[in-house]
Amino acid sequence: MIRAYLADEQAEWDLHLCSLAAAYRAVPHESTGQSPNMLATGQEVRLPADVIFGQPDYNAKMVD
Repeated sequence: MIRAYLADEQAEWDLHLCSLAAAYRAVPHESTGQSPNMLATGQEVRLPADVIFGQPDYNAKMVD
């Protein structure tokens, strides 16, 4: 993950660790089905993209 994200900015990798850690903690793991945020705090943390684009409605039905 770090290598792919920082392919062009290897000299400044340390400046991006907080963003990478936040993204990693927001993704559900295959074995638990839960994100590290959910397991540690009992809730999902809003990411900057959620604020900009809105959070997805996971309870909405998919319509063709």
